[in-house]
Amino acid sequence: MPLSKSLIRQSHFLGTKVRNLRKRNHLTMEDLSARCIRINPEYAPSVSYLSMIERGKRVPSIDMLEVIAEVFQKDPAWFLDNEPEQEEITPVKGNRGGISGMALEPSFLFSNDILQIAIPEMLSQTGITGRQFAHLLIRAHQESLQNHFPDLERAAEEVGLKRLNLSVEDLIDIASDLGLRVQWVNRTPQDVVDELGINAKQLVTSFFEPPGTIYLNEILKAYPTRLKYDLAVYIGHRILHSEEGLKSVLSVGHHNSWEDSAATQSNSALNSQDILQAWRDFESSFFAGALLCPKVAFSSVTRPKRL
Repeated sequence: MPLSKSLIRQSHFLGTKVRNLRKRNHLTMEDLSARCIRINPEYAPSVSYLSMIERGKRVPSIDMLEVIAEVFQKDPAWFLDNEPEQEEITPVKGNRGGISGMALEPSFLFSNDILQIAIPEMLSQTGITGRQFAHLLIRAHQESLQNHFPDLERAAEEVGLKRLNLSVEDLIDIASDLGLRVQWVNRTPQDVVDELGINAKQLVTSFFEPPGTIYLNEILKAYPTRLKYDLAVYIGHRILHSEEGLKSVLSVGHHNSWEDSAATQSNSALNSQDILQAWRDFESSFFAGALLCPKVAFSSVTRPKRL
């Protein structure tokens, strides 16, 4: 197809196609710019201009597009919206994790302002709660970072001193040093159950009540591994979030908020507190794993020196 003199209204996928073609061919922007210069130095894009093209900040001229197209042995018209070719514009997952999916173009539709308006409406229409949406974002964030959170690991190391294996008594002592008080309960109070939306398919193993009381279910005495995890999570809350404790609960079992339509309707709004609590819960859970299972354990046994 003939190229129009103005590419602006036909170039929503152009930057994405250039970027993904370049990466699929294992080229840096410097490599691509150099190859364009060899073909036609007059219309070859600089590295900085290529970067702006790929980010959708600039649209190349027809002459420049023809140079780029020649590098990749493509018809210049292929880079325009009329020729999407899904496999070429879909981002590659790569070795840093992440979820492959469709390219988010046109980019202006995915601006922060538009998303802040659209996402709450989407959640309301689909019945997804703000907390569930937050957990989805957190999982994507974990995958993009390959579950690497060195600041949380360092915080756990400073508290646990990389010791293996921490006993229940060790964790209770740590909690006590941090100003946390442990109480055992046989049954979760009904007001806690109601407030936190626990249903019959769940067993509450523990819950936290600010400013500093941990309530542990007596049943945990038979399951020390789970008991240590619950204690470690609340220690994480205190270390990472100081005195800003929110009422939270740990439980086992299946909970599907779609089963209760009334609860779904009341919680479908994108509430900032839900997002914050979901993130704090994740941080504390990650902290607990690093505290109980440090990557490099410290050995307190001193070995005799060789003579």
